[in-house]
Amino acid sequence: MWRYIKGLLVCGPIIIYAYFAWMIRYARHPEKYPLEKRYYKARKLIRLVSKWLRVDYQIKNYELLNSFDKPFILVGNHRSDYDALLYIALSEKPITFVAKKEIKKFPFIGKIVKAIGGVFIDREDIRQQLKIIKQVEESLNVEKNLSWVIFPEGTRNKNPDETPLLDFHPGSFKIYQKTDAPLLYCALYGTERVFKTKHYKKYPCTGEVFGPMEDEFKNLSTVEMAKTIQNSILEHLPILKERDENILKSFNKK
Repeated sequence: MWRYIKGLLVCGPIIIYAYFAWMIRYARHPEKYPLEKRYYKARKLIRLVSKWLRVDYQIKNYELLNSFDKPFILVGNHRSDYDALLYIALSEKPITFVAKKEIKKFPFIGKIVKAIGGVFIDREDIRQQLKIIKQVEESLNVEKNLSWVIFPEGTRNKNPDETPLLDFHPGSFKIYQKTDAPLLYCALYGTERVFKTKHYKKYPCTGEVFGPMEDEFKNLSTVEMAKTIQNSILEHLPILKERDENILKSFNKK
C-alpha cells in the first residue's frame, strides 16, 4: 500500500501535469507536432515513472531496437499493460503500436499510444482491421523513422502462469509480407508484476529480443510465420523464468 501512496505523492503530480500540459494535445492532434518531440516527451515520462516503480530491465539484445537505420516491425507475447511502456523505455528511436480499441479509453496508456501515432484495431470489424493494416503498411513504406510493435495474441494474456502463451493470429504478419521492414520478435517474462501489489526490492522485467528474421522467412505463409515465432517464444519462456527467479534471488540477498 505504501508503494502506491508514495507513487501518488511523487509521480501523481508529474503525470497529471504531463496529462494536461501536452498529452491531451498530442493525442488529439499528433499531426501538428513533430514525431520526435512527441516521442521524446512520452519516453521521458515513462522512464521517470518506471524509475519510481523500481522496474529493472533485464532484456537481452534490446540494443537491436536502436540499431536499424530504417523502421522495423516487432512482435512478441503480451503479459501486461506495462509491455508497451517497456518498449518505449528501451527504444531511443520512435516506436508505436497496433493496439486493441479498448486501450484507447485508458487515460494514461491510451493517450500515450495516440500521442505517438499508434492505431487502434477493432477485433470484431474485419473492414476496419484491413484499413488499419493498410495504414501501417503505408507508414512503413513512407515514414523513415517510425517502427511498429504488434502483439499477435491480440490481447493481454491474463493468466500467463496457467497458459504461458495464447495463439498468435496469422493476420498480424500480413504487414511484414507487404513491406521491406525487418522483423524482430521478443519474449517477455514477469512484466505483469510491475502493477501488482506484492512488494519487491526491484521489479525485474526479463526478456530477449531476436532477429531480424532471414529473407526466406517472407516466403512462408502468415500461418507458418505465426506458428514459427509462437513456438520459439514458447520454448524461451522457461529459460526466461529460470533467469527471472535467479534475478529475484540476487535482489533478496542485497
